Amino acid sequence: MDWKDYWNTRPTKYEVTDFYRQVDKTVGGKAVDIAQIQLAVKQIQVGLELYQNDVTLDLCCGNGLITKEVAKLCKSIAAVDYSSHLIDIANEYHKEKNITYILGSALELASSTFPSGPLFDKIYMHDSLQYFNEKDLAQLLAHLKPLSTERCPILFVGVPDQDRIWDFYNTPERRKEYEIRKANGQEAIGTWWEKELIASIAAKEHYCCTFIKQPATTYSAHYRINALLCAA
Repeated sequence: MDWKDYWNTRPTKYEVTDFYRQVDKTVGGKAVDIAQIQLAVKQIQVGLELYQNDVTLDLCCGNGLITKEVAKLCKSIAAVDYSSHLIDIANEYHKEKNITYILGSALELASSTFPSGPLFDKIYMHDSLQYFNEKDLAQLLAHLKPLSTERCPILFVGVPDQDRIWDFYNTPERRKEYEIRKANGQEAIGTWWEKELIASIAAKEHYCCTFIKQPATTYSAHYRINALLCAA
């Protein structure tokens, strides 16, 4: 699956204010409710121990739906996404004084990406690690090191858990669809991560990895998990 093409084309199918469906915050094609966004923000706040003086980095921010809410909890946020359409919507509808939206790839971050910004105290990615592979994750962590403070934690929220893949594809029909899409390189979720692999990649970059269950009321709790990386 060409995810860059996906995220540059799929959001354009929806009305400019259809924020939830633009970023696939859906169940059965229907947008989730506001309570799910609030749960997502709470997971970020608690997982990162987010404070009002924190300088924060939001990776794969999409249209800023979650960014805007997290910004209320910290000093500032730089939010990065490679979809020009979504960044345009973020700047139009989800802009705040302490948010800087940046068009770019999370895999190509450098100090020049943030010319006026200090080092980041907290970093998170919401529901997007599935669009990366093993090599990507290693590259991402290596690039984040010089951009962050010494003890900066990184939180990956909503990681598809390989151990529970059949809790998501939970009927014979859904499993058959999965096998067909996977064979064609069109698997809808992307990468289903083994927890041991994430921990191993993190360890090579001198991070300790802790896995955290999502709140039971989160719509994706039956097949996703959170991964918190802290300096070893």
